[in-house]
Amino acid sequence: KTPVREALRQLVHEGLVDVLPRKGYVVRPVGLVDIVEVLALRRIVEPTLAAAAAGRRTTADVEVLRDLVDREAHMRPSLDELRTSLDVHARVAAIAGNARAAALVDSLLDETARIPWLSPWFSPGSSAGEHGLIVEAIAACDAEAAAQSMATHLEETQTRTLAALGAR
Repeated sequence: KTPVREALRQLVHEGLVDVLPRKGYVVRPVGLVDIVEVLALRRIVEPTLAAAAAGRRTTADVEVLRDLVDREAHMRPSLDELRTSLDVHARVAAIAGNARAAALVDSLLDETARIPWLSPWFSPGSSAGEHGLIVEAIAACDAEAAAQSMATHLEETQTRTLAALGAR
């Protein structure tokens, strides 16, 4: 019981589960406000990390990023494609070299991964082209272009996501 209880406490702490006194726990539903808040935080943090990644990337990092984008470009819309897309963001954050910021991005990406459960018809479309621009800016060690490409991508992501969910 103790490991399960501790795991549930952690999920409550992360905002993924709510406690129902004398009843148990329930998964906290994700709503439109949650999506807007998560994407707003990502727009604050991720462009800075993309710029930092442009200054720290190795040839191996660029190869991994290009491989992820190539895989994403050849996938049909699915949860696997979404996970690959989010992996691009996680990898950029990791390359930036700030462990706390990368952990924050990982947490925000976990929240982002919940978005498809809002609608059975959710399909925001592929981001492979936008990811490619980010990766090529990082590959060129162009911090300004990496930050701008990431900012533009996240703005487009929010627009596509809200449109796919029928929100304005």
